[in-house]
Parts: sequence; C-alpha cells; structure tokens
Amino acid sequence: MFIYDFMDLQWVSEEAVEVLADKRKQAADLEKPSILLHRSDIRRSKCQTAVDAAFSKSLSHESIARYHEHDHNDFTLENDFFQNVKDADWHVLKHLRWHSAVNLNWLEMMHGKTGLQPANFQRALFSKKKKYSVALLGLGDVGGTLAIGLKLLGGEVIHTLNIWDINPQQAKRYEIELNQMLPNASIKVNAIEADALFDSDVFIFCASKYVPPVGEKVQDVRMVQLSQNAPLVQMYLNKAREKAYQGLFCIVSDPVDLLCKAAFEANITDQYAFHLMPEQIRGYGLGVMYARARYYGGEAFAKGRAFGPHGQDLVIANNVDAYDDAYSLTLTREVVGANLAVRALGFKPFMAPAISSGAYSIVKTLAGDWHESAVFLGGHYWGCRNRLTELGTEIEMQNIPAALLTRLETAYERLGYLWAQYTTSDL
Repeated sequence: MFIYDFMDLQWVSEEAVEVLADKRKQAADLEKPSILLHRSDIRRSKCQTAVDAAFSKSLSHESIARYHEHDHNDFTLENDFFQNVKDADWHVLKHLRWHSAVNLNWLEMMHGKTGLQPANFQRALFSKKKKYSVALLGLGDVGGTLAIGLKLLGGEVIHTLNIWDINPQQAKRYEIELNQMLPNASIKVNAIEADALFDSDVFIFCASKYVPPVGEKVQDVRMVQLSQNAPLVQMYLNKAREKAYQGLFCIVSDPVDLLCKAAFEANITDQYAFHLMPEQIRGYGLGVMYARARYYGGEAFAKGRAFGPHGQDLVIANNVDAYDDAYSLTLTREVVGANLAVRALGFKPFMAPAISSGAYSIVKTLAGDWHESAVFLGGHYWGCRNRLTELGTEIEMQNIPAALLTRLETAYERLGYLWAQYTTSDL
C-alpha cells in the first residue's frame, strides 16, 4: 500500500485508494493530480489511460459502453479491490479527477519483474513536445499526398519530415520539391535510409502491397488487403522493437483498424525484449469518413460523428444530440460508397484520405486536439473522436441512444470476427 509523489503527480496503488480517500476528506485540495496504478489484462487494457474516478471502477474491462452509456458515475464496480471501498469513501473518490491510470502488468511486460521503479513510470506518460520529427514510409499516391499535407499543415507541430521510399529517386524528388514549398519553410525534409525510420518521434506507415486498380469491381477488399499488408506492417513493428522505439507508430494503409491489430499482435510476442505500449500504435482512416459525412450531410451534420472501422462496418451518426437512425443509416451508405463515385470517373480516390485521414488528423494528434482516429479499446483498434494528452488518450464521451450504441457494439464485434477470420484462413 503506497501513495507517493513523483514528477509532481500523486501515484496511488489500488490498495491505497481507501487511504487516499480518507486523506483527501481532510484536505482542502481534493483535485491534486493522481495516477491510479492497477493490474489488468495486457490484451485488453492500455498501459496508460486518461480516466476519471468513475472510470477507475472499470479499468480491467474497457468497452464502448463505458464512454457512451448513460451516467458515467453509474458503472458497476468490476475490480475486486474496489469492492472494499466503503460507501463513505466512494462519494469522495467519484468527484476526484484521476488524471491517468497506469497498468502495472504493461510496465512489467516492458521492463521485467524488477521494472516497477518510479523512474520507469515516466515512459508510460506521453512526452509532449512543442514540435516533432516525423518519418514517413512510402511515397505512392497516398504517401506522396500525405507528405505534401504534412508540409503545408504541420508548421506548428513538425520541425523535421524524414521520408523513405523503395524507389530512392522518388524520395529524393520529394525532398527537393517539398523543401522548395514556401509554406512552413522551417520544416526540413530529408530523404533518409530505411534504417533511420525509427530515429524520429513519429513513424507513419503508408506502404501497401495491394490497391484495387481503377476499373476493377470493388466491394469490401479488407481481407485481401489485410493478407497482403499485415506481414509488412508487422515487419516494421518488429524493426521498431529492435530499435527500442518510443514514439508513435501511425498506420494509414488499409485496412487501418485491422493492420493496427496486426501490429499489436506482433508487439506482444517474445521475439524481442522491447515492447511498444498499445497506445503508441494508432490508425488513421476515419478522418476521411467523417469528412465525407460532412460533405453529404451538409450543415445538418454539425453535431454528427463517425465511429468504427474505415470500411463497410463504418457507423455514421447524423447528430449525437438528436439522433435519427434511419437518416444515419442512409448517410452511412453514402459515405461508404463515396470512393466508388471517384472510381467511376476513372481515378483512384486517394487525395481526400491522404489529407483528411492522414496529414490533418496526424497534425491534430500532435497538437493534442480532438480528431478522428483508431485507438486501442478493449483488445481492438476502434475509430472514434479522441485526443492525445500527456496523461493518455482521452476518448470523447457522449450519452447516446440505445439504437446507436447497438450499431457501435455490432461494428466492434465485427472487428473481432474479421480478425479471427484472418488468423484462421489461408489468405
């Protein structure tokens, strides 16, 4: 049982919560920043989570409903240790702000059994910087456009953009041309060698072995793309582990959400001693779906949201305050089919994804602003509005109607089904 101060935060073990409650009932300042230390399944829980006291009751089982179901103070106590918290203490705890929670099982995974020392907790806290170095892998249609977007949009958060492509002439071409663009001249663009990709703060995976050619009948090609691209993303995840990489591992290639899962699975093997935290892996495919919903929904979509995977199981909500299920389903179908309209004209639909899902959303991530991306939630990577803070990933909370919650939970379950299908198939 312990409570101690470190990095101007108060770190609290699960066993010490009752002591903290008693201590704070006597204290004038009930809002001192705190970190709750807990133990949860590493396959279903992040290393670090931005939480409040209500969420601390369900750390061992993070779910969609936790963020969207009714009053957030009404969750059922799930951790056995919380069953011992007296009612008199809980009324104090539920009003406290747990700025973050750290899963000790992940710290042991990363540092070994002797790793539970205060200094090792620092790695579990995202290191916020004013500006970052970014490395981009792949300069095809999407990657090349994304690089332009980062140069034009990233002046406040990026100081260096390092680029690599399998074609060195392509990388050199982008180095020359991007450095000649007047906006954000302070961003230095460098064509680098492949072994330097993980010397940056942010790594962006934008390579792909399969993109449906124009003219080909396209349905949901996620499983084919997954079978082609998963081994590639896992290879680079392992390269990150070899270099003890501590930055963000951002995936833009399709299928974004399932490739994040593939990276996560590679991360928890024992092939290398070093492990990334699951929240270091992030997927960028939802931004363009949100942008397309705004395009089709017009001004009426001002309070709309996009959830879930970048593909057939996408969920569009027309308005989180005044949800219309029938219209939202229609809007979802329009958004899912939006790329087909561009293909019908004889072009690949890559510009909007590269900017809205890629450059714009990644810049927003680094700025700590709300945006759409896929983050680790209960074992899969779930697309939602979130923001990255020094205290963890904060997912936007809304009280939503049962019909919308059902759609979200169904889409989440499909992610698990598709991953299981991939791992048991011969693709």
